[in-house]
Amino acid sequence: MRRKFKFFESTVQVSKKLIILFAIFMIFALLALIKSVSPYMTPSQVKSLEKAYEIKVIGKVEDVKIDGEKVVFYLADEKNKIKVVYRGSLNAEEVVVVGDWDGNVFHAKQVLTKCHTRYGD
Repeated sequence: MRRKFKFFESTVQVSKKLIILFAIFMIFALLALIKSVSPYMTPSQVKSLEKAYEIKVIGKVEDVKIDGEKVVFYLADEKNKIKVVYRGSLNAEEVVVVGDWDGNVFHAKQVLTKCHTRYGD
């Protein structure tokens, strides 16, 4: 009687191992996906779009010019830069801009900067 179930028991053990291996694979796949997804776009990614609304773009500030109530500057990454127009003040080297891209100019509704808290001293 015991011999009839021996094949079934080994099949169940193999199935359990396959399920465990599949679960481990899925965990690694999810971790890789989470790591590759960023809430911020780069100027190079934005430049390739025709239009975009309510996006966040991270980059370095270059060529700042004050034009009345608005600030005009370029937001750059390693490859490209985009023109940004913002109504407000700007005092940072690296920022995240939140707003709309019309294909030529980024119209920032918000400019987010890093905290300038000093530690030590």
